[in-house]
Amino acid sequence: MRLGCWRVLGVDGVLSVGGILGLSGLLAGACAVPAGSGPKVEEPPSGSVEAGEPVDEPADEPVAAEESAEQSPDEDAAAEASEEPPEEDATDLATAMVDRECEALCVRADEVCTADEARRCRNQCKKYSERSKGCEVPYKAALKCQATAEKSELCANVVSPKCVEPFQRIKRCEQGLEEQAAKEKQKALPAGWKPITDNQLHFTIALPASAALDKDAERRTWRAQDGSIEYVVAQLSSPGKAVTSQVLLKLALEFVGFSCQKNLKLHGQFEVKDEVAIRVDTQCKDGSEWHGMLRARPDQAIATAFHGPLQGGVLEPFIYSYKRLK
Repeated sequence: MRLGCWRVLGVDGVLSVGGILGLSGLLAGACAVPAGSGPKVEEPPSGSVEAGEPVDEPADEPVAAEESAEQSPDEDAAAEASEEPPEEDATDLATAMVDRECEALCVRADEVCTADEARRCRNQCKKYSERSKGCEVPYKAALKCQATAEKSELCANVVSPKCVEPFQRIKRCEQGLEEQAAKEKQKALPAGWKPITDNQLHFTIALPASAALDKDAERRTWRAQDGSIEYVVAQLSSPGKAVTSQVLLKLALEFVGFSCQKNLKLHGQFEVKDEVAIRVDTQCKDGSEWHGMLRARPDQAIATAFHGPLQGGVLEPFIYSYKRLK
C-alpha cells in the first residue's frame, strides 16, 4: 500500500497528502490523479488573528481536552534558579508512540489489503519514525485516524476525508519547527544573561541577571529589568481544554490587559509536540508595547514577553531560549 502518497477524496476533488504536508520527501511515492477528477483541494492560507475580529473556533479539535492541573504553592526562589538546567528528553518515548500507531495501521492493512500493500505500509513507517521527531503528537493523531479509514480508502492509498485536519497539523508543526530553528540562530543572547530554571512549571529560559520571582503576582511570574525594558515570564490561566484560536486570544488578553487590547495582534502560530505557540504584539494606550510569545497546552499556559519601547528590546533570542523540561 503506497501510504507515502495517500490522496484525499472529497466532493470537490482530490487532495494529495504531499499537498497537505508541503514536504517533497515526507511521504515517498507518486499518486496519479485519475482522469476526470475534480480540482485539488487547497489548504486555506494562514493569517493573523486580530483582537477586534471574530475568531472562528474549529468544530472538532483533534487534541483531547485535559483537566486543568493545579499548581503547588510557591517555593523558595533560590531553589528554583540554576545556571545548568536538567536534561530530560522524552523524544525516544514519543517516537515509539508514533511507531506503535503506524504498526497498528499496518496490522489493519494485513487484514484487509494485499500482502504487497501491507509490506509497503511498513516500509513507509520507517520514514515516519525518522521525520516525526519534534512533531510526534500530530503524526500520532494522523496515523491513528487513518487506521480507521474505510477499506477502499486504506487499500487505494487514499487518506480518509476525516483525517485531512490531522495531516494538515503535521504540516503546520513542521513549518513551525523550521521557523523556530532559523530564529534561534538569528541572534545571540546579550552578555550578562543567564538561564533560570522553574522546577514548578518545568521550563528553563534565559533572562537578564536581575531575574527574580515576583512574590506579589497572582500567578507564578519571573521579572527582570534591563534599562527601560522589563522582561516577563508569566504563568497564565490553565485552558483546561483543547487549545484553539479562541483560547489563545483569551490568554493574550489576560496577559496584556485591557489598556493594551485594542492593537493586539497574534501571528506566527506553530506547534511543538502538544504545545501551541503564537507570537504576541500590541501597543498600549500609554504608548508602551508588549512583544513576545504565548505557549499553551490544556494544562498550562506561559507568556514570555518584554514590555517597554520597541527599540532596545531583545526578542527572538529571549523567547526562543525557552525550553520545556517536562
